[in-house]
Amino acid sequence: MPRRIRVAFVSGLLAVLVLVSALLCACSGAPKVEDLRADVIALLEAAPEINEVFFGAGLPVFDRAAPENADLYREVPEALALYDVVDVDHSKFQSIAHIQAAALRVYSSACISPLFAAAFEGVSSDAAPGAILVSKPYFVEEDGRLYQLRRSELDPDFDPIRNRSLVFDYDTVCVIRPSTKTSVSLSISAYPLANPSATETKTFRILSTPTGWKLNSWVL
Repeated sequence: MPRRIRVAFVSGLLAVLVLVSALLCACSGAPKVEDLRADVIALLEAAPEINEVFFGAGLPVFDRAAPENADLYREVPEALALYDVVDVDHSKFQSIAHIQAAALRVYSSACISPLFAAAFEGVSSDAAPGAILVSKPYFVEEDGRLYQLRRSELDPDFDPIRNRSLVFDYDTVCVIRPSTKTSVSLSISAYPLANPSATETKTFRILSTPTGWKLNSWVL
């Protein structure tokens, strides 16, 4: 992917807003925290698996350097020479449709559709109004196989959630402004698993949809 696309994704998805006033925790018309807690916990527990697919290690792939995989990679079309073959037998997801369905159980369509376009079609909007960038998609399906763009084709800093597994303190979930009955902003305290002393406040938004509450912003 062009570096401009990656920078836009990484900078946008890692933006952290610090909660500066406890007074923001009262919102007229918004659901109460007690009514949202179970949904929030379920979404935050499910999100890391989706985040890892797009921004972490991705899916397990067959080692192209292993002699036992030589025949497999000889069959890879020349147009996909920069891709690894996904080991679907050891993957949580066996197809692009599986990835999309799982992601839409956690994130709203509005939140994740732009990422789908980049990951599966290689199309992304640039920062300039009306500008469109086209690059190689991250995942491709062809002849019954699922392919993933080789890690060597990505910038070293493209993996922004490496060693970023977060532990959330669900007792600190708080509704903040601006929030409505169907679109709620929340804050929560969290710390990286590798550094429990580095507590930080995460803010995110959830959206009411016909199939339940969904994350409407990234939580990384």
